[in-house]
Amino acid sequence: MRKALLALMVLLSLVSPVAADNEGSVYDRVMKTGVIRCGYTTWMPFFMKDPNTGKFSGIWYDVMQEVGKALDVKIEWSEEVSLANYITALEHNRIDMYCSDEWPTATRGKHVEYTSPIAYLAVGAVVRAEDRRFDNAFEKIDAPDVTVTTIEGDMSAIIAKKNFPRAKLLELPALSDISMALNNVASGKADVTFVDRLTAAIFMKNNLGKIRFVPAERPLRLFGDVLAAKLGEHKFVTMVDTALVELVQSGAVDDIIDRYEEVPGTFYRVAKPYVLPR
Repeated sequence: MRKALLALMVLLSLVSPVAADNEGSVYDRVMKTGVIRCGYTTWMPFFMKDPNTGKFSGIWYDVMQEVGKALDVKIEWSEEVSLANYITALEHNRIDMYCSDEWPTATRGKHVEYTSPIAYLAVGAVVRAEDRRFDNAFEKIDAPDVTVTTIEGDMSAIIAKKNFPRAKLLELPALSDISMALNNVASGKADVTFVDRLTAAIFMKNNLGKIRFVPAERPLRLFGDVLAAKLGEHKFVTMVDTALVELVQSGAVDDIIDRYEEVPGTFYRVAKPYVLPR
């Protein structure tokens, strides 16, 4: 009995530091270390990595650098993740926050906490330039003879499965670049995919006459561009959110977006919550 008790005490002494670290809040850890560990996904122009130098750039990279300055903490780009696995990275404490382009959904919202948006993006359908079948008629996409190309875990996959379940699905792996889905459409491998206007506009600018944005009375989705943290980390999210709101209201975020918005009007800016004095 005494040997069993001693063995249990040794086991607890080995395990307890890990358990204590896992149980500590992200807020407490960030306040202690002065570091926010960010997960990221490369997605032009939100977050980009130069293949030659490894240097980061993009809207969210620049915004997070300003967040770090505002909070007096270091931003550490710890791990490249995808929309399909970033929640796991948060839950296992590999990262403190998903610091790339994320659009809040009810499905993922059951597992994470979101910040306020820094801007909004309209998502619609993209087809080959000569294809007019779905103009002002998104419902015609939901047919067995229509092939939709998506990226696993991305909003394109969510839209396809929820809005157009009868269409055939050509799904790309989670870390695929969105240009692969757009190329699938341009080459005829698929009929349609779903992206925001900015992404489509950049592709069309570099591939003239290949694809077009389907005209419609309203977009398929309108999403705020946010950050995400582990569910329950309200103090941490509130701290970062306060910095984001400050940057939005000071005009710093608009200046950053201006640097990367290759096609004017593709971002919907956050409305100011006040009326100027008369």
